[in-house]
Amino acid sequence: MKWRRHRLAEALAARGVHVGHVPISAAVAPGSPASPEAVAETHWRLHAARDLHEIVLGDLATVKTAISTL
Repeated sequence: MKWRRHRLAEALAARGVHVGHVPISAAVAPGSPASPEAVAETHWRLHAARDLHEIVLGDLATVKTAISTL
């Protein structure tokens, strides 16, 4: 799926459109890698810098492990 986001970014770049994606793989809570402040700062960074197309907040492996214990 990651390649599709990058293809979309490439296709729209010529039109001046920046495509960014922030997958959140942690609890959105204070002290978390995906704290509300971190989520806001990450989105702002993607908007302002426009040098990346994806920033992952948290650790997907940790989330998968937590889900498997349910």
